[in-house]
Amino acid sequence: MLENLRDLVDTKLGKRSTTQAIPAIPTLPGLSRNDLHEAMQLAGMVQLSTHKQYTPDVSEMSAAFAGMGYGLC
Repeated sequence: MLENLRDLVDTKLGKRSTTQAIPAIPTLPGLSRNDLHEAMQLAGMVQLSTHKQYTPDVSEMSAAFAGMGYGLC
């Protein structure tokens, strides 16, 4: 699934433009940070972390807020 998403972004932005990302951690039962990290590695991507030291994860709400153009400097 991540490979399909990466391919769609690469088609829009250019070949292999998507190699690093800060994923939003969905609230799915049983999905751990390690599972998401492994899925990103299998898709050929590197997981970046945020500047926040107390929690490096990005929630779905924060991602939606940023996607609407709010909260980004």
